Amino acid sequence: MKSNVNRVLFLLLAGVTVFFTACKQPARESAETAEKEYYVFTSFHEPADEGLRFLYSEDGIKWDSIPGIWLKPELGKHQIIRDPSMVRTPDGTYHLVWTTSWKGDLGFGYSSSKDLINWEPQRMIEVMANEPTTVNVWAPEIYYDDETEEFMVVWASCVPGRFERGIEDEDNNHRLYYITTKDFQTISETKLFYDPGFSVIDAIVVKKLPKIT
Repeated sequence: MKSNVNRVLFLLLAGVTVFFTACKQPARESAETAEKEYYVFTSFHEPADEGLRFLYSEDGIKWDSIPGIWLKPELGKHQIIRDPSMVRTPDGTYHLVWTTSWKGDLGFGYSSSKDLINWEPQRMIEVMANEPTTVNVWAPEIYYDDETEEFMVVWASCVPGRFERGIEDEDNNHRLYYITTKDFQTISETKLFYDPGFSVIDAIVVKKLPKIT
């Protein structure tokens, strides 16, 4: 059964137009699926302790799941894979980031893969290590800049007492932060990305395309 499921995933991705966090990737063709294109995105099932899942669609309206768990969580206090976000770089590598715990972690999970089945060892990217009172690191969203060949990861964290409270409790008063990296080995200093004056989560970064005239 596992080999059949793997074959299904390969066939889907062979002629796929893959969208990860609104990032369109070029299709790869095979003899079996040369006329087919699919939309595919990362997903998870609550309580998010099983692992990474994929969903696909032919038209972007009707969706179905690809059976199986494609990466099991190993990191963090709660060992979950929640809010998975992924991009593919020009060399064909998929880069995945995710939430590892509801509370208590100072970073997000990271792994990479060439085929979405075999993954490199999972690593915690501790982006809030300099803020030890941080409550959480939620919903990291990965963006790849093809011009600078650099990744940006944006996420939401709550640092109690750091910002003026709005209607949220002190331990739920989030702001958006970010880092940049070229290889997930050398990481930039964590910086504030967005402070609208109230709690904010779940940012997505997309490339602005030239205006069509």
